Amino acid sequence: MATEKKQPSKMRKKQAGKKQAGKEQAGKKQAGKEQAGKKQAGKKPTKERTKERRKMPTKQANKKTTKQPIKKRTKQVTKKTTKKPTKKTTMKRTTKAKTTATRLVKRVKTAVRGAKRKTKVARRIVADKAGAGVQSTTRGSPSAVKASIGAATTKRFQSAESQRRFSRQMCEEGKKIGFVPTMGAFHDGHISLMRKARSQNDVVVVSIFVNPLQFGPGEDFNRYPRDLARDMDQAREVGVDAVFVPDVSEMYPQGFTTEVMVGPMAKRMCGADRLGHFNGVCTVIMKLLGIVQPDRMYLGQKDAQQLVIIQRMIEDLSVNTKVVAVATVREKDGLAMSSRNALLSLEERAQAPRLYEALRLAQREILLEEVRDPRQLQARMRDHILRDEVFRIDYIAMVDPETLVDRSVLTGRTLIALAAHLGQTRLIDNILINVPGGRMAEGIGALGR
Repeated sequence: MATEKKQPSKMRKKQAGKKQAGKEQAGKKQAGKEQAGKKQAGKKPTKERTKERRKMPTKQANKKTTKQPIKKRTKQVTKKTTKKPTKKTTMKRTTKAKTTATRLVKRVKTAVRGAKRKTKVARRIVADKAGAGVQSTTRGSPSAVKASIGAATTKRFQSAESQRRFSRQMCEEGKKIGFVPTMGAFHDGHISLMRKARSQNDVVVVSIFVNPLQFGPGEDFNRYPRDLARDMDQAREVGVDAVFVPDVSEMYPQGFTTEVMVGPMAKRMCGADRLGHFNGVCTVIMKLLGIVQPDRMYLGQKDAQQLVIIQRMIEDLSVNTKVVAVATVREKDGLAMSSRNALLSLEERAQAPRLYEALRLAQREILLEEVRDPRQLQARMRDHILRDEVFRIDYIAMVDPETLVDRSVLTGRTLIALAAHLGQTRLIDNILINVPGGRMAEGIGALGR
């Protein structure tokens, strides 16, 4: 009986020991879990860890990474070694640079050739349009577009409103406008006016209008030379920004009755035989000034009386335009350049320089022989001009260059002017001299002050 009671006690002890070991093992597991939880709580998120590793140097980052292959780690740690260039490599580099430079030069040359071809084509197109009477729409600013399409940027206006709009735009941009009024059939005298305007202004406007008001009955209005296509080409070559080419109906529409009346100046010299001539000149000039609105207007000294009268009108009517006088341009034989020279025959053209010879004869008489009597000088000039009886003299005058009043005795600045018919063509010429001395003077009228 005693043995049977001992056995159960041993079993109980074994079972109690197992339970105690299980409890201890569970306690250890619980402690491990708590320690792992603490570690997990102290760790940062994966994104923050990756950012910190990127900021770290390569060696520290490699320490942090686990189970990384040895080859990758050595690639990150090792520095790039640069080889020193040899003579062969330097030669290759220089030859490559030279070939690229030559290629660039060739490309630039081909581009320039293409631009030149484009300018030629543009000139032909605009010339064809001008000859056909079509208004050119190419924009012309004296600074930017000319470099690309060259002289084809000259505008052509036929209506007063379009020209006025262009001038208004230029004034709003603060640009100075130089104006050259002409009747077309350009020669080197006109070109000198345009070049003078080009050198002194931001914008140059030229008008081409054969004004019927300044031609009397039986004069050469219908015979006056006209060549619009050639005039447009020459204006483009000089760099004119706009050419105003109105019709008669545009300048003098139906119902037009206003006219500028000039005083006694208009009845002397050219005005003695051409009644109403200078009234027509001043009327068209006032209209053109109102349309173009220029800062300066350029006139030639060949038309001396016209120059003085227009200057007087601008001062009397308080027009805000300055008149700039440009010296007469002459042919090699002394003939003053004029559009009407194209109407002369070959024989008449050979006789035409005699007018300038007579003016120089009077100058020599004043300088060398000290002649001061205008009638004596006029007689000698008349004899020189009429020796072959091919001329018909209208007048020979020696006048004050500001008032156009005849000089009774030559003194001070004196304008010696003449007009004569050679065949059916009327020619004029003049010189301005200082008396005594006989030297050429500069400027006419108030312009010379």
